Amino acid sequence: MTTYCRMLFTLSTGEVTSKRGALEWARAALDPRWRPLLTQVAEDRARGWDPLDPPRPGGMEALHEFAAYAQSLARGD
Repeated sequence: MTTYCRMLFTLSTGEVTSKRGALEWARAALDPRWRPLLTQVAEDRARGWDPLDPPRPGGMEALHEFAAYAQSLARGD
């Protein structure tokens, strides 16, 4: 998720930013329908990575939808 946000930030601004910076930018700049998911990702980053902690219900589907959205924006569709 953060990788897609960083990619879109760089494509939009010509600059590179941190993962947190990219998430903040994405919440402000991208379609508002993604704000809840982007907020959840930003909040979950504070929890750290735990290989035994499964994704939230619907999380993988939402990630795939965001990935398709980000790829579409990157292509200029």
